Amino acid sequence: MKKVTVKLNDRSYDILIAKGAIKHLPGNLKRLVPVKKILLVSSKAIYKHYGTKITKLLKSKKFEVTPFFLPEGERAKSKEELFRIYAACLKAGLDRFSGLIALGGGAVGDVAGFAASTYLRGIAFINIPTTLLAQVDSAIGGKTAINLKECKNLAGTFYQPGLVVSDTELLKSLPEREYISSLAEIIKYGVIASPSLFKYLEKNAVSVLKRNTSALEKIIAESSLIKAQVVEADERELTGLRAILNYGHTFAHAYEKNAGFGKLLHGEAVAIGMCDAARLAEKKKMLSAASRKRIESLIQKLKLPISAGKFNFPRKKIVDAMLKDKKKRGEKVSFILPIKIGKVAAARLSPKDVI
Repeated sequence: MKKVTVKLNDRSYDILIAKGAIKHLPGNLKRLVPVKKILLVSSKAIYKHYGTKITKLLKSKKFEVTPFFLPEGERAKSKEELFRIYAACLKAGLDRFSGLIALGGGAVGDVAGFAASTYLRGIAFINIPTTLLAQVDSAIGGKTAINLKECKNLAGTFYQPGLVVSDTELLKSLPEREYISSLAEIIKYGVIASPSLFKYLEKNAVSVLKRNTSALEKIIAESSLIKAQVVEADERELTGLRAILNYGHTFAHAYEKNAGFGKLLHGEAVAIGMCDAARLAEKKKMLSAASRKRIESLIQKLKLPISAGKFNFPRKKIVDAMLKDKKKRGEKVSFILPIKIGKVAAARLSPKDVI
């Protein structure tokens, strides 16, 4: 089993990465949830696949587990669902020594983490991501959020989990489109911080697409380590370093908003956004044409889109969405642009000029 530790002093935690890593859950929960009461937040589909097994495992170790179901996708990240979780915590008798487990993708983790961070001013939170996207990105780093009608992730907190369990076995039931979408964030890590990871993806694209266990453990561990290092250096986005994780995301969030949440998967939007950012960097003489072509080529090799052209988004709507970005200052927004494979830089630009 591979283990990555996010080092944040008294809030440090481990990321367990392996096929079958879930079996280590009860032993780790003993210190996190001393009263052994847990609300397990998931969706009905995911719970059917894995939740019953996890519930049985925990109950065999004397944990009291109450399942709670959210709707699928971004619909879970609403204020209505957040308050339903609070009500379920109360009904289940959770106190400050109880815990909340998120079993699902990024949306489940985001809203469940927000609930854990605010219920009784904070209870133990354990993240068990069931998508590759969540395993390498949203489950790590403590960002929680819900969507408001005006913008995605507009209300949220920084609240670190006590444990992340990235079990590659849980990726078996992931639909092909969602699995491929998840690969965008791994490509992102290669571009922003790891030429070796980028090269590994170029050379092992077939194994990655086939969900080979050793390939999965390799790319999850490498991505998790990069994310952990960035979080350790800039946990609350105060120094600007953590902003490099937003490579491709300023475009992506605007596209998701205008496509309608769920119509364009997050990873698909990020893939397009990374290409757009690379093209912008090339136009600004920051990135070579050869490096831009490598980025586009790898994205295509892993069966992801490189253009938002088919959506025919109105310019004004994209600009308006970018101007609601939480990283906005005045009329300018932060764009993370690649300088070379493995290094990026921030540029504050007007969305009107960029688009």
